[in-house]
Amino acid sequence: MNTGQPQRRGSFSFPPAEKESRQTNTDKSAGQAASAGAPQNVPASADVPPKTVFIVEDPGQEFASGPLRCVAERLGYSVAGECSDPAEAVTCLGNLGVGVVLTRHPDPVLLQAAPSIVLSDSNMASLAGLHDAFEAHAAGYLVSPKTPSCDICLSAAIEMVLNQTREIARLRKELSEAQEALAARKTIERTKGIIMEREGLTENEAYARLRRLSMDERMSMKDLCETLLQAWEEETDSAEERAASSGRAQSRDRNRGSSSRQ
Repeated sequence: MNTGQPQRRGSFSFPPAEKESRQTNTDKSAGQAASAGAPQNVPASADVPPKTVFIVEDPGQEFASGPLRCVAERLGYSVAGECSDPAEAVTCLGNLGVGVVLTRHPDPVLLQAAPSIVLSDSNMASLAGLHDAFEAHAAGYLVSPKTPSCDICLSAAIEMVLNQTREIARLRKELSEAQEALAARKTIERTKGIIMEREGLTENEAYARLRRLSMDERMSMKDLCETLLQAWEEETDSAEERAASSGRAQSRDRNRGSSSRQ
């Protein structure tokens, strides 16, 4: 449809303005969601965190059923390293893929460096230790019982933290995908609106025009719309600059004419 106004376009040339076949609202909505990158069949779980532990405890201290390294290995976990200084542990964790940190130090920096379980030796120390661990945002807290079941308790605590880590990773992935899809949808809708205004098309025709150009250029709808918007913005800036330059030139001409008459 020709509105009688010169058509302004960006770096792409639209296909001829023939009447595109009308889409049903259902087909159009499905096509827009797919082109916008809406999450499709998001996996139930994200990548499984490694079954690896890092131990931070003072020399000579042991878990109820023996040295903590031996207990962890007996339960099937590999030990990436161990040390007694929380600050040193934070430095080491930056270069390791560790699923869980086992520590007797509720150090805030350490507990934020990786999912961590704070270990306590006795019930008498548990209340104060629990408060410190809570304030430092520990992923777990375990009072090691002086019974043979302590290995089971440690294994259960580690698996719970690994499961929490897995779930958090999955939710973060879904949130990122949803944010990307929403941003793409907004870009497509904005571009479609500009085409409707410039070309005098209906919403369905404008979307069909974009979809066909996307296939011709072999670009995703999101990338195509971002390119078009950038081209239009540059075109608008250039037009405004030309108008401003023309206004300044006319002002100078008027000033010179006024001076000559005087």
